[in-house]
Amino acid sequence: MRSLIAILVGIFVSGVAYSSQPSMIIIITHNDVETTNLDTLRQMGVNSYSLNIHGPNNLLKRLNTGNTTTDEVLLRQQLLQKLSTITEEERLSFFRPSILIKELGITKLPVAIYNNGEEVAYGVTDFLDALDIWEKTR
Repeated sequence: MRSLIAILVGIFVSGVAYSSQPSMIIIITHNDVETTNLDTLRQMGVNSYSLNIHGPNNLLKRLNTGNTTTDEVLLRQQLLQKLSTITEEERLSFFRPSILIKELGITKLPVAIYNNGEEVAYGVTDFLDALDIWEKTR
């Protein structure tokens, strides 16, 4: 009985260690490069994020564009309205790419980061390609 339990635990542990899907894929790009198939990967159950290293500048530019008044109260209302439309990727892009790049020693973009730094793959912009790379390295 003990040997059966040991075998089952071994199978379970090896299955976790060599999962066919990562728990998370983050692709960091810049303004000149877009990612593809983000929603497809999310539908497959993989936490996926497309982050832009220029996110802070892009967000500030968006917040400052189209403000139609100099009245302080109206300007505050316009900015609060724009802040309510910020996406999760925009929030994460504000600091997360810089932190990951520094922590992981990333040297070029675009880059796919698996499971918060367990592995990285340079030059990847398509989330399905990133998943394929993950599966081939298993």
